[in-house]
Amino acid sequence: MRAERPRLAGKIEQADGRAITAQADVSNSSAVSRMFDMADLAFGGVEVLVNNAGIVRLARLTDSDDARFDSHVAINLKGTFNTLREASRRLRNGGRIVNLSSSQVGLFHPTYGVYAATKAAVEAMTQCSPKNSVAATSPSMRSLRDRRQRSCSSMASRKR
Repeated sequence: MRAERPRLAGKIEQADGRAITAQADVSNSSAVSRMFDMADLAFGGVEVLVNNAGIVRLARLTDSDDARFDSHVAINLKGTFNTLREASRRLRNGGRIVNLSSSQVGLFHPTYGVYAATKAAVEAMTQCSPKNSVAATSPSMRSLRDRRQRSCSSMASRKR
């Protein structure tokens, strides 16, 4: 994957675009801040953040150790928190944030417990974000929106 980044940046530049490659430990808020600094320097700001960094290490909860849990939380949850917070401070007016979640949130597969828990938390942060430019995408988010719409429609019908 790392070797592909410079090639992709090269293709973007060959098509008259501008691109840089940057790597950051998203669980480290200072590293995230430096990554945004690089974008500010190269492009004069950030218009779009796509939160797609994540890990999945499958195991049943009874077989998971603290290290597995902590690494999922550090990257999948704290990483999203760190980038959301930084973007909320620096995103250009009209900018957008996309948080990637997972259908595993609603599927309850026995070996996905820790992973699904972190992605459910990402969905919660997305819903609680102060910026209206934040969106999450996953089948479980679409299902949640559908349930809310049905619930709101049902409550409106009862009030009449």
